Amino acid sequence: MSSAIDYTLSNKGQDLHTMSNPQGNQYEQAIMRVGEILEPYDYDRMFGVFGFGGIPRYLGFAQVSHCWALNGNPGNPQVPGAQGILAKYRETLPQIELYGPTIFSEIIGQFVQMVRAQGQVTIYHVLLIMTDGAIVAQDMKKTKDMICQAAHLPCSIIIVGVGNSPELAQMEDLDGDDDPLVDINGKKCVRDIVQFVKFNDCVARGNLGEEVLKELPDQVCQFMEMVGYQPQPIQVNPNVYHVQMASAQQIAGHLITGALQEHTKGAISGLLQNANNAAQETQEAKE
Repeated sequence: MSSAIDYTLSNKGQDLHTMSNPQGNQYEQAIMRVGEILEPYDYDRMFGVFGFGGIPRYLGFAQVSHCWALNGNPGNPQVPGAQGILAKYRETLPQIELYGPTIFSEIIGQFVQMVRAQGQVTIYHVLLIMTDGAIVAQDMKKTKDMICQAAHLPCSIIIVGVGNSPELAQMEDLDGDDDPLVDINGKKCVRDIVQFVKFNDCVARGNLGEEVLKELPDQVCQFMEMVGYQPQPIQVNPNVYHVQMASAQQIAGHLITGALQEHTKGAISGLLQNANNAAQETQEAKE
């Protein structure tokens, strides 16, 4: 998974980056609560972390950047888990000047390059963008084109809106549920890969996990069907069985919150039962 944090000046008006809140500011809360939902799905739990829309003074920048690695290492921008994202955010925030405007196309473009470089259809990538508001008008068309390019790759984008700005409504334009996106040539996007979540609204309703994961299973399946990939048989290693089962049960717990349809719930239960049976058979054979 990769993540991107909005450092545009509009955040200052809502005090979204202010560090004085004992419960954590809006970005701290979003990093931890959304990060902990997504973290179990990452096989190594190492997350790329980027900033956009600010001036990272700690890296020697004198002008706004719309995509930089928060750890200062663009070749390896990863940190360990949601806690690693939070630690790096807190460490670097005092040395970042909020600026602007809000531009998504460079972050998404960098993400697309990373996914293409990976080159494996069996590794599905997720980009988490945390932002307070609207993309600048001149970047919207380019952002939609980048999303259309990304739709051909094994990836999805989750946009989490923090704060309560009415400009967050513009993010719905990127979530092509009702009106499919088109690229710069007017061609329709091959599949929907964007989910927009209003953080405060979901926290108030108590369904943050459901909304974050709501479209991801179908998006993964649609991509695999699009490229003709067939699921491979499960290979059970009894030596790590208990660890794998604990992780699988944690994942199932997130998914079975209403985000999936009934047939998907049954598939997960069947997967867990098959893994259990296979491990038992392996153990009995050893005995």
